[in-house]
Amino acid sequence: LNREVISDYHCDECKADTSCTRTTEIVSSLPSCLIVHVWRDMYFTGIKDTTYVSFDRYLNTFETPDGRQRYHLTGVVEHLGYSLNSGHYVAYVARDDEEGPDGHEQWYFCSDSVVEPISYEEVATKNAYMLFYVRMD
Repeated sequence: LNREVISDYHCDECKADTSCTRTTEIVSSLPSCLIVHVWRDMYFTGIKDTTYVSFDRYLNTFETPDGRQRYHLTGVVEHLGYSLNSGHYVAYVARDDEEGPDGHEQWYFCSDSVVEPISYEEVATKNAYMLFYVRMD
């Protein structure tokens, strides 16, 4: 961990001039699977935040001592329902060993016993609750 004291920090929220500490953690290697949880609870009320959050098919933003690391999206979980206390979870899963109509991997919609092909373009419109990325070595 690297800690840096910033003595001339101006808080835009409270308009105060203050000091703060910025902590940076250096990660020497990245995980083979990166899971992103999109927080959907509005201020711990149980009310679901339905704001659309865009997500990328590929992530190229990670630098390590070994060079740039890339990840590709392999799964999306979506919560259907208006409250976090009820509803239904569905998954969208990519199969690398099958080619879809866009020339990339084939995606599938999965809900209980229903499994149907779906396009990535359709998946990209969903309100993601969890995103699953796999490192491309």
